[in-house]
Amino acid sequence: MKFQKIISIFLISTSILYAEESKPKPATFEYGLKVQNITYFPYETNTVDASQKSDLKNNKDLVYLPFFKYRNTNNKFGFDFDMTNIKISDPYYQVQSLFSRLIPYAYTYGNVQRQEYRLNFFYLPFDNQIFYLGLGLLKIDRLYNVENYDVATYIYSDKINSYGISVPLRSNIQFFDRFSLNLGFDPYVSYGRRSYVNQRTGYSYYMDDRFGPYFFTSRTNPNNVTEILGYQAEVSLSYQFYDNLKIYIGFSRNQSIIRSKNFDQTNFSYYGTRNLLLVSHGSSTERLIDTYNSIYFGVSNTH
Repeated sequence: MKFQKIISIFLISTSILYAEESKPKPATFEYGLKVQNITYFPYETNTVDASQKSDLKNNKDLVYLPFFKYRNTNNKFGFDFDMTNIKISDPYYQVQSLFSRLIPYAYTYGNVQRQEYRLNFFYLPFDNQIFYLGLGLLKIDRLYNVENYDVATYIYSDKINSYGISVPLRSNIQFFDRFSLNLGFDPYVSYGRRSYVNQRTGYSYYMDDRFGPYFFTSRTNPNNVTEILGYQAEVSLSYQFYDNLKIYIGFSRNQSIIRSKNFDQTNFSYYGTRNLLLVSHGSSTERLIDTYNSIYFGVSNTH
């Protein structure tokens, strides 16, 4: 198993390093891997209005993600890198409406992916790292899509690519030798473009039983600006074996509000039975809430 091989590499390298004389190091470099069990609540799934519905199902993902940390207490400087990559397919609710209490039905959604890359730079005012803060750079990409290429009747996608900054706050509280509580809070904001496609094809009937093609498509202003404003909070316990091997058990929560400006839409509807093309315009200013939680286990090696 890939994860077991990585653990073996950590243990071997740790044994070699432990053979060297142990002494405090003002500068440390740490690299490791997190196994994260992520529960994702995409903003699209906040639209169900039913008298009774189940918890959202099929919205979990198990991922293996690397992380890197560097700390230099002499120079009061540090940096770290980590990432998130969530993919879920066809999340759904079991719904009981007022008219279908006896036979619940599944309200399904499409595929959702959210990727984040974070590079943080820190100022370390205290040698024990009881509190430190910094400035971070981040990239957030998000994609929601529903595609039916077999019959090409419905194609829907909503894609966001954005770049931004964060203000990471950290605290490392050492309870006793080798055992620590780690706290983190990262407010962030990013800006980018949102590409939205909504296309449907089919057939329509007219009052005199005429039968003809139907086509609908929606296009948005390509000069829109989309803002993702949110935070990530994290708490973990860590224990250091020997001088180099460290394990983590933690929990994190990420919540963000997505808003688009200049997100004007132009909708085209064509009815073949009447040879009629309708054009309508609209704009969206709604606040969309994206949330995911993570329980993780991490292992790292420190030099």
